[in-house]
Amino acid sequence: MNTSRSIVNVFEEAFRLLGLELAYLAPRIIVAALITALIIVIGIVISKAVNKLLTIANVDELVKPYIEKYGLPFNPRTIVNILITVGLAVLALYSITAIVTPQHVGIVNVVVDYIGRVVSAAVLLIVIVSSLSMVFDKIRIERGIKGFAFLITMLLSLAILIDVTNISPDIRSSIVWGLSLGIGVSIGVFTAWYFFEEVIREKLKESTELGVQDKCTSSTKAEKQGE
Repeated sequence: MNTSRSIVNVFEEAFRLLGLELAYLAPRIIVAALITALIIVIGIVISKAVNKLLTIANVDELVKPYIEKYGLPFNPRTIVNILITVGLAVLALYSITAIVTPQHVGIVNVVVDYIGRVVSAAVLLIVIVSSLSMVFDKIRIERGIKGFAFLITMLLSLAILIDVTNISPDIRSSIVWGLSLGIGVSIGVFTAWYFFEEVIREKLKESTELGVQDKCTSSTKAEKQGE
């Protein structure tokens, strides 16, 4: 009898605590839902207003030749709508977290900061590669210069990606130092080759001819000694 009564008391206490928790969170949940709905309405209004302004400014027609020429998968209208949506989503996330669980705002700050760094790095890499492709398509560049430009771009991309990775500061500084050294050596070698190409080729040609002459002379001497 005492056992069944203790079980009933446990359930009563659990339901009582659950009711108190719901009574405590219910107003906050309602406010968070209202804020979310308000942000959605504001987002729809802002998107319509921005799209109307872009239509009046005829931005799509201005950039359409470039989009068709380079095969870009997006247009200014899409980019603006994505930025508006992301900004309002972050605002809603902060608002809901601050109302429902204020103690977790710090965690949200860390997550949003890391995601922002990753997204910014990805966007920067896309912009760099797209810009180089556009430049290479517009002007005729030697294969060596094109390869060097892509090499530098790849090294810079690695440096950007390392900045957003979660590794120790010592390892990160070592990797960045190595990449900096590689970029500096690459620029130095390319500069020497680009400005002194003819001199280097002449020196290599002279050394090759001297080597061939030495071999011919040594072979002739060996034949004479054999005779």
